[in-house]
Amino acid sequence: MHSKTGYGRFAAKHGQMIDAHRYSYFLAHGAIPGGLDVHHTCHVRRCVRPEHLRATSRSENLSERKVRRY
Repeated sequence: MHSKTGYGRFAAKHGQMIDAHRYSYFLAHGAIPGGLDVHHTCHVRRCVRPEHLRATSRSENLSERKVRRY
C-alpha cells in the first residue's frame, strides 16, 4: 500500500501502519537515531533499498526535498 505522500506503508501488529523505508532502514542499520528522518539518496519515495537510505536531520531532509522539488 502507498500513502498519499508516495511512501510505501504496511500494517504491522495491531494494525499500526509502518513506513516501509523506515522499517527497511531499521532492519539493515538498527534503530533510527532519535529525532532523525530517513532520507532517500536515490530520491525515490517508494525505494526500500538499505543502501539508498540514510538517517538525516529534519532540516537536511527538507533542504534536499526543496532541491528535488517534491
